[in-house]
Amino acid sequence: MKNIYKLLVSVCLLLSFSTIQAQEPRIVEVSGYDLNNPVGEVDDYNNVLWDIIYGDTLGRAENPNTIYMLKRNHVYPLGKIISNNFPLHIEGEGTNDDGFLPEIIVGLKSDGTTGNDYIDSYSDLTLKNIYFNGDEGGGAYLHRMIEMRKSNSRFIIDGCALTGDNSGAVLLKADSLKVYVRNSVMGNLGHRYVMNGNGRFIEIRSDVLSYVDTLIIENCLTYNLTDRIIRNEGSLVNYLKVDHLTALNTVGRNGGLDLANARKAIITNNVFANVISIGHTDANAAEQNQADGHFAVIALDTIYSGQSIEVRNNNIFWDEAIHNAWSLYDTVESPNYICSTVKAAIGEANVEKAYFSEPLVFANTCGNIAGYVANYYANPLSLELPDSWCVGGDGGLYYDEIDVSYASTYASYKADDNGEPVGCQLHFDDGTNIFTNKGASGFNVTCYPNPFLNKTNIQFSLANASKVTISVYDITGAEVQTVLNSELNAGDHTIELNASGLTSGIYFYKVEAGTKVATKKMVLK
Repeated sequence: MKNIYKLLVSVCLLLSFSTIQAQEPRIVEVSGYDLNNPVGEVDDYNNVLWDIIYGDTLGRAENPNTIYMLKRNHVYPLGKIISNNFPLHIEGEGTNDDGFLPEIIVGLKSDGTTGNDYIDSYSDLTLKNIYFNGDEGGGAYLHRMIEMRKSNSRFIIDGCALTGDNSGAVLLKADSLKVYVRNSVMGNLGHRYVMNGNGRFIEIRSDVLSYVDTLIIENCLTYNLTDRIIRNEGSLVNYLKVDHLTALNTVGRNGGLDLANARKAIITNNVFANVISIGHTDANAAEQNQADGHFAVIALDTIYSGQSIEVRNNNIFWDEAIHNAWSLYDTVESPNYICSTVKAAIGEANVEKAYFSEPLVFANTCGNIAGYVANYYANPLSLELPDSWCVGGDGGLYYDEIDVSYASTYASYKADDNGEPVGCQLHFDDGTNIFTNKGASGFNVTCYPNPFLNKTNIQFSLANASKVTISVYDITGAEVQTVLNSELNAGDHTIELNASGLTSGIYFYKVEAGTKVATKKMVLK
């Protein structure tokens, strides 16, 4: 009788769960402050996202299929950590809409200090079409952006950008997690003197968890990481797939893609450019304790019965300037492409198919990494070195300015099994950036230099003669300067912006030409 009762209870619970899961999505719209139509001061909206999510606990409990919808061109300061004990779904308006992704920045806490993490998740978490920008908000040292802390949870991140954290993007801190990252950008992560460098895209904390169920990374871009793309120092990973990733400029002293104890891993069609850029040296032996055979772009710790490892069709290369920097020092060795354990796992017959080396030329990416490498080897312990060679306000690029497209004449463009490019394809097609849609309008605006002292140049092209207005806004959305308001002929234009009357900080400049509008960030030192 007891068994029948337990069966009936189980069936009722299952039916109840199915009903909950089948509920129609409940949309809760959340407004931040609008960059195009500013109303009030930034403090009016500080922590508005946290306030709405925590004020809606009952609504989300009644309908776990709740989506908090953020508005494009809106900024959301977050000075409190969101800790969800129910499934949480935060999404930005669709990518077909005009304007920038909704942007979450570091807000102020009640004591006037800045926040730490953005989200500590104790349940399922879905993030879609959002820009998490740790570069803004008063120079905060975020510990990590997203932490998954509840076992058996699911984490989905799609169409997002996470940049400017001084530690890393995602920390897995619980067992049996299922993690799916697609169509996303992770950049400018890490700091040489904060949190021991870190700068990881995905960190698996083997000291607190022992098992990851699923980790899938597809069609993503990473750039300017000070440590590794994936850090795993001992946890078992049941299934790991990395496909069509482009990883640019990963400084690293430990490796690139750390598979550790993967039961099944598929590493295919990726581009690894300048991974482990500071080579192999004894200068940081404490942080670089792998045997030579394991110091590689793609590394695996353990071979055991029933394991399945596929490594195929990856373009791995270092710029010639970095090789030249290494060659100045007798003790410096270039890292391996794949480690000896990977070679053993895939079999000697498949080593030739695992990788090839074709240097590519990428547009509009940080280009001074070789100088950083040379300065690092000249004095690795120097406190005069920058925190990294190209991070955020220290001269880095914002994610929407990165261009990883390359010419179809390169072999990499047709190296994939289906004849498409290897690596991330977010920027291929017609050059449109899926995050800002700046290609869709045909109106691309830049300023150089950025960051700048006193003066910078705003550059754009006009297909037809138009009246052009250029305005500057501060972080609160208040207009602080009109740079131009006049008719211009068709063609290329460079307009000097003199900001000597403004204080240092983050600003936005808006260029309006006829029906076309572009709003972008700039940093005044």
